[in-house]
This record gives sequence, C-alpha cells and structure tokens, in this order.
Amino acid sequence: MESLTVVEVLGAHGEVVSRHRFVYSGADCRVSIGRAISCDVIVDDPRVAAEHLVLHCRADGSVTVTDPGSINGLTLNGRRVRGAREVRLIEPNVGLGRTRIRVRTLGETLAPEQPESAAGGQRRNLFLAGVAVAALAAFTSFETWVEAPVNITDALASEIMPLIMVVGIWTSLWAMLTRLNRSVWCWLPHLAIAGAALTGLGAGNWLLDVLAFAAQIRNPQTFKLPGLFLLVAGILFMHLRLATRIRPRRIAIATAALTGCVIALVTWIHHLSSERDVNMVAELGPIMPPALYLARGTPLSDFSSRLGALRGEADERRASALKRDPEPEEYGD
Repeated sequence: MESLTVVEVLGAHGEVVSRHRFVYSGADCRVSIGRAISCDVIVDDPRVAAEHLVLHCRADGSVTVTDPGSINGLTLNGRRVRGAREVRLIEPNVGLGRTRIRVRTLGETLAPEQPESAAGGQRRNLFLAGVAVAALAAFTSFETWVEAPVNITDALASEIMPLIMVVGIWTSLWAMLTRLNRSVWCWLPHLAIAGAALTGLGAGNWLLDVLAFAAQIRNPQTFKLPGLFLLVAGILFMHLRLATRIRPRRIAIATAALTGCVIALVTWIHHLSSERDVNMVAELGPIMPPALYLARGTPLSDFSSRLGALRGEADERRASALKRDPEPEEYGD
C-alpha cells in the first residue's frame, strides 16, 4: 500500500508558495530540507542551513524530525528546539530560519468545506459594526442632550465630526496592519471593536459618575482606573488577535503589561503636575438629579446645631492659642 506525504512551503501570510509530494511504499521515506541543491525541498532563506532538517515519514502516517546540526534550530510543536533527534511531529507547521513549512499526511484532519459565498459571515460583521456605530452615536447624542446646549444641532455636529475622524483613522490603521499580516483587511470587525470600545468608555465613565454621586464617593478615580485598564487591555487584545498571528497568551501578556505601564505613567505625571501647580483646584464630579442621591443626609436643624458647636470649639481654641502666643501690638506711624 502506498503512502503519501506532502511538504508545503508557506509564505509570510500563510499562503502556499510551493508544494512537494512524496509517494512511498513499504520502507520509510526520508525527506531532506535546506538550501543545498541536493535537498529534496530547497528553501531560499539565508538563515537556513545547507541541510537544515530531515523528515522521516513512516508507513503508519507518523513523522519524526531530525536536525542534522543547524545553528538556528527549529520551531517544533510550538517550541524552539535545537539539535532535535527523532522528535515526533504533532503539529503540522515547522519553522526553520524565517521560513515555515507544513507537513501533511494521509491521516490529517481537514477543516469542513466552506461555502462559496461568505455572505453569512459578512452579514454578521456588518450587523456587529452597525450595532456598535449606532450605540456610539446614540450615547454621544444622549450625552450632548444631557448637557442641554443652546443649539443642540451645532453641539452634536461638533461632537460627531471629530468622533468620525478618530474612529476612521483608528479602524484604518488596524485594517492595514491586518492586511500586512494576514492578507485580508477586516474593516468591519475592527470598526465594531472601535465603536464598542468608545461606547463602553463613555458609558462606563458616565455610569461611574452617577454611582459616585449617589454614594457620595469623593475619589471615583479609584474605581475608574481598574475599569479603564480592563477596557483598554481588552480592546488591544481583540485588535491584535484579529490583526496578527501571535498566540493569544502572548497577546494577553503584552497588552496587560503595555496598558498597565501607560496608565501608571500617565497617572504619575498627572500627580506630579497637580502637586506643582499652586492654582490647582480639585475637580468636582458632575451635578446629578437629587433623586439619584442615596446617601443619608443630615437634617438642617442638626446641621445648624453642629455648626454652632463647631464655631464655639474654634473660638475656644483661638483664645487658648492667643494666651500662649499673643498677637504683636500694631504701632501707628
């Protein structure tokens, strides 16, 4: 019975550059890969040795990999390996130098057939992008209306136009990065992420202001910073997951570290500038309807009595201080 092994050399975006078929029966098949013309598969990569790796394909469909002695080693089963000897190939992709190959056998499991038209996925992406943009427009309109400007049309236009520019530029940059890494644009998914992110940022900030007013929290930034960290890290994770081929775990670590460092740096710089500014006035939260106030207030009569007691205590302390350190007498000219 004949066995078949196919070695595919992949391009930068995962497309097949060349395909090599090896048919064998009975004995195992040996396939050498490298830059030398004596190799079965020739790779044009200066970071690949003359004979960089040898595949041993067996009749049962298993494949083992051996590195004859390259300097840069191999990427096998998701790990960097040097001096590999008869390592069983579990994942089909193998990295050598800056080249990737894919080893296919008769025992491989193929993905299901995809329909000719990707209208279903396109409709889903269009729906998600539409919902995100509509939610962003609705929240922006609501926030502008709450501020009650004299001319709401002009105020809304001044808010919407910069927002369109920011979302357009942000989406375009991520779409171009996706095109460079994956040979596709993915405009709609990136637009959906951007719209949902801005809506979540604005709505979350507004909701925290309402809760801070209701509970009379004097420093809502304590709650805003963790929420901002989670939101920004999640946005970057989704964009990078869509635009690159980096592993999700590495993306999560990188986005968490980058977001945390940036937020900490901005917070530290703001703290230093506020300490040095003698004209700095503490920023108060927005004024909300009294119906949202949940904290229990003090009756006016109790407040007045406490105020009188506080004044009497202050007068006593002032008199005591003057006895210990009298004020200097003022002399006329």
